[in-house]
Amino acid sequence: MKLAPIEPYRVLFLLGGALGIVGSGLWILFNFHVTQFYPKQAHANLMYFGLLWCFIAGFFMTAIPKMTRTQSTNTFELFAATLLGLLQALLNVQNLTEPSIYLFGLQQLFLIAFIGRRFLVHKQIPFVGFYFLPLAFGQSLLGLSLFALDPQQNQGLVTLLCGEALVLNLILGLGSRLIPVISRLPNALLPTDGKNKKTSPWLFVTLVLLNGGYLLTVFGFQNAGIIFRALATLVAAVSLLGLFRAPLTWSYIGAGLKLGLLALLFGQIMSLPIFKLGIAALHFMFLGGFTLITFLISTRVMLAHGGQSLDYEVSSRRIALVTCLIFLAAAFRLFSGLNPLSGWILISFCLLSFAVILWGAKFISILTKASS
Repeated sequence: MKLAPIEPYRVLFLLGGALGIVGSGLWILFNFHVTQFYPKQAHANLMYFGLLWCFIAGFFMTAIPKMTRTQSTNTFELFAATLLGLLQALLNVQNLTEPSIYLFGLQQLFLIAFIGRRFLVHKQIPFVGFYFLPLAFGQSLLGLSLFALDPQQNQGLVTLLCGEALVLNLILGLGSRLIPVISRLPNALLPTDGKNKKTSPWLFVTLVLLNGGYLLTVFGFQNAGIIFRALATLVAAVSLLGLFRAPLTWSYIGAGLKLGLLALLFGQIMSLPIFKLGIAALHFMFLGGFTLITFLISTRVMLAHGGQSLDYEVSSRRIALVTCLIFLAAAFRLFSGLNPLSGWILISFCLLSFAVILWGAKFISILTKASS
């Protein structure tokens, strides 16, 4: 009897959660003098190229074949994606951050090939938010190219373009269809629903402001770049993602997504030099925005594909607790300011790790039921 292929999200979401704990744990180990190297870049690499990349890959490798009605992910593709994530952990726990960045290039090329093969067959995009996809990958490849030209001078651009620009393009672009549906907003269309072909002009305003903001930063206009990106997030949050729109039914996931959108917006605004918060504000955006939104969207994926009732989103206190823990982790990281050895940071990492474990325990429970 031929076994059904394993859905990619089952493996990659759990791996991403584990890599997030490892990435946070590097700071805890450093604070207690277990490791000798200063884990700033290794931590960033594991969070962007490990945690978030695994969730992105798991989502695309599960959803794209269904959206395009093309070949499902095969065993080799799932093995390759898993191996790439594991190699990121192996390199960064040894502080081999430069090879880790080049490995991320392979991760991106792998995803581009995976998605490209299926779009060549389908020959149309599922919905207009996918216009952000080539820009998301393009920004990350630009960051990798600049790093290859001058690794010392352009290391900061790797985090900006390969991390922030990649994820924010995906949240604001693909999220323009996904987040309203998950939030249960009125008249929201499923990603596979092509009834309404009308394109909001705010989508293209967001696209231009967002990616123009990153290019401004590349050319040295730091403040202007932040302002452009904050405007893009504001436009998208209000006009596309329904930040201030009431849902048909309130759910813990819907409320959490609104909280995550606010963290995206305020994190960017607070990163302006006038507030003197710098990296702390960016971490608020990363934890309260990127990470929270990623885990909430992934919860919908695991419920829908795991054959579970979506009523769980309305009734589950676990979702509410995971949301609160991740947001508190973001707040404590903000309180720590610019001191990476602050006790607030240790609390932040512990809260994040606890949230991931709570989420993962439910995930494993759902997978077990779906397999039985």
